[in-house]
Amino acid sequence: MRAASCAFALLLSTASAPAEPQAAPGRTRYAAHLFYWGRADANDPPREKCAYQPPGTLKPYEDGTWYSYDNPGWWLREVKDMTRARLDYVLPVCWGDKVHFSTSKLARLVDAIRAANSPLKVGLYDDTAGQDAEYKMAHPGAAKVPLARDTWPLFFQKWKSFFTVIPMDLWATHNGEPVERGGRPLILTFTPQFFDTLDQADAMWAWCKVEFKKEFKFKDPKGRDVGVEPWLLLDWKWSTAAKACDKVTDGFCIYSASIRGTLTFTHKGPTGVPYVCSNLGPGRDDRLIGKPENHTPRSDGAWFLENLRKIPKNCDLAVIESRNELYEGSAMCRMVDWPKDGGGLLPETFYIDLLRDFRGGPLPSERRGR
Repeated sequence: MRAASCAFALLLSTASAPAEPQAAPGRTRYAAHLFYWGRADANDPPREKCAYQPPGTLKPYEDGTWYSYDNPGWWLREVKDMTRARLDYVLPVCWGDKVHFSTSKLARLVDAIRAANSPLKVGLYDDTAGQDAEYKMAHPGAAKVPLARDTWPLFFQKWKSFFTVIPMDLWATHNGEPVERGGRPLILTFTPQFFDTLDQADAMWAWCKVEFKKEFKFKDPKGRDVGVEPWLLLDWKWSTAAKACDKVTDGFCIYSASIRGTLTFTHKGPTGVPYVCSNLGPGRDDRLIGKPENHTPRSDGAWFLENLRKIPKNCDLAVIESRNELYEGSAMCRMVDWPKDGGGLLPETFYIDLLRDFRGGPLPSERRGR
């Protein structure tokens, strides 16, 4: 994913004040972006462009399969490791239905969560580059996507496809509660950099929320249909591009915290209730893809731990960038070649276990050796 370019001084003025250390157990939900477009058997992404290599890329797994979204075993490995890391939510980075890693591929994620009996829940990371790509398939040569009324369905259709594939009982919600008890499904977005006529942005997002509520319903105890409204966390640059979005969004997020450190946004959306979202990462390394300025050393996990400790106690959602972005070197998944300062290698699960231990150590089932 392309990093959000921003003036750092402006970003600091948008983010909250320095946070109290360590989020309170039970309140903060931890999430991570999951990129599901890799196919190591097709050398996608190219190995020579990735700072680190997960198992199944340099050579097949022991069962002869590869790191690939077409491999059900890959999904199961990911789910088990995310559960081990004590992540609450996974945020698949979705481009929609018109790309080779279409939304339909996420049915394998559902199967893996069921097979692993994992408590993991699923929210949407709406990568707006997908809407840009889909529009330009039909409009070659277009510079940007106009947010005119006829393009709004590009956004809602992605939401509809995603939450149709992911069953309601697996939806990640803003407060950890199921939708029947007031939980609202999480949707986070990327930036507005691909669009113009941004004076329509607030109306477009409001329309998407209304359409979602029409489309997705549950039965209340009296058997009545109740529409579900999503909990929308726009990338903060939507606010700078179209200030009226502040009245529509329920909170803000950012992509690029893996470079900059913990960035926390507090926002009172339509409900009037403050929602706190912290964004952070274990480090980043874009040098192999020609962006040497996007390099934050990991220091054997010290950078990640420092960022985790900056999550405020009143944080509702902590978003880790990323679970497995291979191009940008921001991953916290298994790697066969995590470098250790001073020479040698760190364990494959080093960053998984760092987060697990920060959150309180292994789960009781893990301590029993299950």
